[in-house]
Amino acid sequence: MRLTDFHVSPTCSPSRASIMTGRYNDASGVWHTILGRYFLRTNEVTMADVFKANGYRTALFSKWHLGDSYPFRPKDRGFDHVVMIHGGGIDQQHDYWGNRNTIPCMLYVNDQTRGAHQ
Repeated sequence: MRLTDFHVSPTCSPSRASIMTGRYNDASGVWHTILGRYFLRTNEVTMADVFKANGYRTALFSKWHLGDSYPFRPKDRGFDHVVMIHGGGIDQQHDYWGNRNTIPCMLYVNDQTRGAHQ
């Protein structure tokens, strides 16, 4: 993929929603990163949906921040394999004591909790 004329939003979730859908973030229901304003509307078609419908296998690695529970999870939005952190970043969600925002200590691999050292 080559993005030749893409303009980001002020925060990460709206920008990610635009990349995932090819639409302006307000049209997809994502306005911010807090207070539930980051849930990608369920009727939005993501690039993963399009790739999957055309025979590709899809995967997401690291940050999603467009919803962590059904029906907003990456696996509900066209991704076959998911390795992610929950929330907007390392140390924003429950994690091991002592994590210093350098590597995720708690990863979720296809919804199974895994420590990064495993």
